[in-house]
Amino acid sequence: MIYSALISHPRFHHRWNVGCNSFLLGAWTLASELKRKADNGLLHPVTKNVVIGKKATIDEILWNGFFGFLLGFKLVYILLNHDAFFNNPQKAIYH
Repeated sequence: MIYSALISHPRFHHRWNVGCNSFLLGAWTLASELKRKADNGLLHPVTKNVVIGKKATIDEILWNGFFGFLLGFKLVYILLNHDAFFNNPQKAIYH
């Protein structure tokens, strides 16, 4: 409902098109630059074997747990101190 209201509202229609066009132009530019660098020999393909169904290693579990704890800890802080977060998000997140 919010999505359709924003798209159909004339005030937001122009901004939506600019954002979409910017995103598509950026994707096209990135793709063309990567292709150019590959043609010049600056980028080389990397082959990686992925085993579907392989269990996660202990290192992967620990790293994911560590980053999940950091994100969860910050999210709880933001929820409990939402006024401070909305006043100065950088200070609230990196404090």
